[in-house]
Amino acid sequence: LGYHAEIAPPEGDSICAYFALKFDTSISSYYCESYADELYKIDGVKWCHAISGETDMMVFVEVPNMNRLNEIRDQIQRFPELRHLMTHTVLTEFFNTTGNKFVK
Repeated sequence: LGYHAEIAPPEGDSICAYFALKFDTSISSYYCESYADELYKIDGVKWCHAISGETDMMVFVEVPNMNRLNEIRDQIQRFPELRHLMTHTVLTEFFNTTGNKFVK
């Protein structure tokens, strides 16, 4: 029962994850816009959305290994106004209607 994560996927496969970001609540919409440009420059970041609710932004990454995932997480964690960052690693992709296949 439960689930497991393959820390070292088979060669050629990638690791995908979502980062949930929460900024200082008094000015979060400003930081979403200003950090979107910074996130765009990071190799491995595939998309970034400002969302409603407790979380301010969702960032999707596709990387070749856990080391790269941690590097990106560490880079984002240094954003000065960031209050919380949670990583959600993709375990299984059941379907993807965008035409982009991220998880093999």
